[in-house]
Amino acid sequence: MARTPSGRDRFLVQATTFIALANDELYAEGMLDAFDELGYGAILLSRSGTVLQSNNEAKRHLDDAIKICRDKLAARDGNANESLQKLIASVVAAAGAPRDTEANAVVVPRRAGRPVVAYATPLSAGSREELPEAAGIILLVDPDGHREPAEAILQQAFDLTPAETRLALGLARGHDLQAISELNGVGVGTLRIQLKSIFSKTQTSRQAELVSLLSKFSLAPSRADLNGAGSNKLPRDL
Repeated sequence: MARTPSGRDRFLVQATTFIALANDELYAEGMLDAFDELGYGAILLSRSGTVLQSNNEAKRHLDDAIKICRDKLAARDGNANESLQKLIASVVAAAGAPRDTEANAVVVPRRAGRPVVAYATPLSAGSREELPEAAGIILLVDPDGHREPAEAILQQAFDLTPAETRLALGLARGHDLQAISELNGVGVGTLRIQLKSIFSKTQTSRQAELVSLLSKFSLAPSRADLNGAGSNKLPRDL
């Protein structure tokens, strides 16, 4: 019987596919910035396992879950760091592909909040041609990150009108029709008509089912999560 892919497996497939889309114009900063927009911390590793560059979301976890010492990435928690080093070794293995190891995801505790999850993904052959000194990327996923679907994604995926998109986003944020009515200045009756159209376009029939579907498109962090972001490079030593 075929094994059902786990959430971790699906995440790694999506991340690897995303990296595979890199082309001649997508260099390190552009790649890492793209992961920033998706809400993932991303740390680019060299073939010797040192940190080449990172994005703002990764920098947010400095001195909380991770640290950089002499250009090397480490977890602040000792037990997690042992597993993280195995994860890093898997990325910089021969041919830029992870070895067959169980260490393809590591839970990294932090001082407050739920732990961050670190995933490893190698660069595709095409990306390695553009970044010959790089071996792969460590992706950091924050379960406490506030994310919601992007308007453009919903409109393109389901052909929603602007009004329908505002309603869908309101539901994704946990508002009911009355609250959305007051926020947007639209009658509840009108919202019910729009909701019926959304159900048809998304092939759903209940609000709970719709919200569950929308959560799968919640890739981008809220604008507030990115405020105060600094340099794309992490300090060398902490």
